[in-house]
Amino acid sequence: MLMKFLAPATILISLPTLIASIYGTNLNLPFRGHPQAFFIAMGAARLVSLLVSLVVVAVFIRKDWL
Repeated sequence: MLMKFLAPATILISLPTLIASIYGTNLNLPFRGHPQAFFIAMGAARLVSLLVSLVVVAVFIRKDWL
């Protein structure tokens, strides 16, 4: 029972970390010269992380994994 809960929880925790690490790489991001570029990138990373996590939660609930 505990492992049935911990496996999906681990996946949900790792998804935002993965997305944030992609934004943290040394790539040429759009709006790079903008004075608020860091805040825009972090806001976009949070939004994408939230959306991906919500989709995964919905899939897990549908499959009765959570």
